[in-house]
Amino acid sequence: MKSVEWCSLQAISELQGYCDLVSEWEKEIESTEVCKDRKCALIDTTAIMSSYALEIAIKSFVSMDSSHAKVECTHDLLKLYDNKDMTEDTRGLLKQAGITRQFLENNRAPFIENRYSMDNNASGKLVTYRASSLRKLVQLLNDKLPEAHCIHF
Repeated sequence: MKSVEWCSLQAISELQGYCDLVSEWEKEIESTEVCKDRKCALIDTTAIMSSYALEIAIKSFVSMDSSHAKVECTHDLLKLYDNKDMTEDTRGLLKQAGITRQFLENNRAPFIENRYSMDNNASGKLVTYRASSLRKLVQLLNDKLPEAHCIHF
């Protein structure tokens, strides 16, 4: 499988932007003034963006543990979690945020599943992650960053 160079510093900045968007959408979804169609669109969009943010976070952890700062081009979170470069310390950090292997077994590729949720063959199941959970991952990444390396491209 193809790998790409990865910069966790840039990823953290992008993740913070996604957290802000997801947080705003969550507030709008919870508002009683939002029409049903808008609420449905926001839920779909939140599911896609929040699952992509989780993918970026896991790829950043893999990159920080790697000696070559490359990550596999995949949306399969379980495959990323099982990457030989990810350390047990990092898995412990992910566990603090509720991200375990067992959790990922149930939601291997939420970004893909959410993107195609409107297909007739899709399961119809959406997976969303709260902005507060994603912000915890951002904080854990920021805490780990000083010991990591970054390749600029």
